[in-house]
Amino acid sequence: MNTLSRHKPPRNRTATNLNGHIRSIIIVLLLAMNQQANAQQKPIKIAMLARPLKDSILLRWGPANAQAWHSLNKTGYQLRRFTIVRDGKVLAKPEQSLLSPMPIKPWPMEAWQKKVEADDKYFSIAAQALYGESFEVSQSDENAIGKMMNQAKETESRFSFALFSADQDYEVAKAMGMAYVDHAVKGNEKYLYRIYPAGADKQVRIDTGFVYTGPSDYAPLPKPYDLRINAEKKGVMLSWNQEAQAQIYTTYIVERSDDEGKTFQAITDAGIVNPEQGEDKTRRRAFKLDTVSAINKKLVYRVKGISPFGEIGPASDTLSVTAIHHLETSASISSAEVIGKTVKVTWEMPDQPADIIGFDIEKASNPEKGFKKINAKMLSADTRTFVDPLAVNSNYYRIRAYGKEDKSTLSYPVFAQLIDSIPPEPPIELKGVVDKAGLVKLSWKANTEKDLAGYRVYRGNSIDGEFSQVTRKAVKINAFTDTVELKTLTKSVFYKLVAVDKRYNPSEFSQPLKLKRPDIVPPAPPSLYEVENRAEGIYLAWNNSASDDVVAHEVYRTVQGEENWKPIATFKDTLHVFMDTTVNLKQTYVYKIRAFDDSNLNSDSKPFSAKRLDLGLRPAIVNTKGTADRENLSVQIKWAYNVPNVDAYLIYKAEQGKPLRLWQTLSPSATKQKDRSHQFIDTQLFINTIYIYRIKAVFEDGTESPFSKEILINY
Repeated sequence: MNTLSRHKPPRNRTATNLNGHIRSIIIVLLLAMNQQANAQQKPIKIAMLARPLKDSILLRWGPANAQAWHSLNKTGYQLRRFTIVRDGKVLAKPEQSLLSPMPIKPWPMEAWQKKVEADDKYFSIAAQALYGESFEVSQSDENAIGKMMNQAKETESRFSFALFSADQDYEVAKAMGMAYVDHAVKGNEKYLYRIYPAGADKQVRIDTGFVYTGPSDYAPLPKPYDLRINAEKKGVMLSWNQEAQAQIYTTYIVERSDDEGKTFQAITDAGIVNPEQGEDKTRRRAFKLDTVSAINKKLVYRVKGISPFGEIGPASDTLSVTAIHHLETSASISSAEVIGKTVKVTWEMPDQPADIIGFDIEKASNPEKGFKKINAKMLSADTRTFVDPLAVNSNYYRIRAYGKEDKSTLSYPVFAQLIDSIPPEPPIELKGVVDKAGLVKLSWKANTEKDLAGYRVYRGNSIDGEFSQVTRKAVKINAFTDTVELKTLTKSVFYKLVAVDKRYNPSEFSQPLKLKRPDIVPPAPPSLYEVENRAEGIYLAWNNSASDDVVAHEVYRTVQGEENWKPIATFKDTLHVFMDTTVNLKQTYVYKIRAFDDSNLNSDSKPFSAKRLDLGLRPAIVNTKGTADRENLSVQIKWAYNVPNVDAYLIYKAEQGKPLRLWQTLSPSATKQKDRSHQFIDTQLFINTIYIYRIKAVFEDGTESPFSKEILINY
């Protein structure tokens, strides 16, 4: 464990090398001393710390748990000192001294008697923890398991209170065998102290504790800082920063002066312990409430820290405060009188000891929220009336009283209402929508009258008919949800609004809003009455839907045996015939006509199947041209053919006087040019030979065109 000293000498290369040498020696010593402990599994540690003074070194230690403490109270501790450095030089061989020829143990029970009889608080707690017959634990179980748990809890409690007492009083720590003062020290030496069990315990494995220090490590204790005080209802609350000094001070003394700081007295008999917040986490600030009876009198405070070695540190800077009576009573409004367009508020203030510095008048339109101050500056402490010249139709008033401590109290609110016969303006910008479930959502621009109570909603089936109210009470917001019947002959619904103020004055009706009811009935289906197979395609004729809200008809097609319906034509007029020229031969199709109304509802005709009439006729390729390119040793054949669904071109070739043979089969993509014509180039040629070429198209349905005319090339 680190020493309490926080001051370090300036670093230089020599000091760095020396410190490195010291660390090496200490590590060797620790390894040698712990060789036996390392053979054991997880020994219990003894924590150790030191406070170097100019002429001595104060030592403190403590085991890590109750089991080890209980064992060490019987066996005692052995304390050894190793001199590591002398005159700034590391000794070649550390000098060893046994500081405890007899094991260090707690005082025997009779030695505690005088301290206990003197009612020394921490000596009494420590004696009870060591030798008391019982140490109260809140548990009432009488069974064996319950007794075992109580015994374990009692042991932990004894251990915790013993360490607590040792932390509060260094003399108690020495009496408990957990502290030692080494007076045989020299200012030019530094030491390694070792604390370990004086005897072996087969039930408990205990490790060794170490600390390294010397008189040259001495540093004065710091004074507590960041002291703050505040006068409160029950006294004076003090706080100071304890986090930065948590390893230096375990206890604090708060002192108060009633004579302008000339003399100070502690406000408690015992020191103030560092409060903790959660496990292993010290609270940033310490707090202490000083309950005082002196009112309107200046009090001066300061704080001192007590270290685990019983040293009292220097006092903090002083702060002063004057305790005063706190304002606890509230004003009471006796009347809020309406005078024309103003309101006169009158209130009373009960007798009480606190000094009042003034009042504020607050107003709102709601008794629960929205209060704002309406007086330009704070009213004097003896004022009891106020006139509001800017009163509105509905007013809630309350009085805020201020005391000297900058705290305030509030009266209960009181309502005052002006006489009002002026109605609100009619609502405007009404809009809405009706969904397919008959749910109506209305909205409008909110009225700006401060005394507005809400809106009433009216509904009708015609603009000139009677409107009925659909709201049972005024709607508070500028939106409303309604439901309407959709299965009705009236295709529209109408709404009007009325605004109402808090005096129930109604506005005129708003402009009516017309909303179209959603159409949930699909149109009457169209009917196909003619499907004709033709060579150029499939001809369809049908009767359009008889519904008057139909806006379009679409022709749908799918291959027979599939359900892959796709629209191939749309008609938004009265036309009801169609020729499908995009079909393939030898393929049967199914057709239906779909009607759409203005709500996008639709219905289908009955489906009909058809197949394009195949006469086996395909046009021949007529636009052909051949060119001999002797320079590039090739022949170029070009043609134009815009008939769809060509699967391949068959190129026939022969030398003049010989039979024509199929020379190549080319796909349209291989022959197609940018100008949509087709061509191929022949390089398999002999000079002074006449060649004949003919072309035939093969279609996707397997049909073929006739041969083209002969293309004669003299190469």
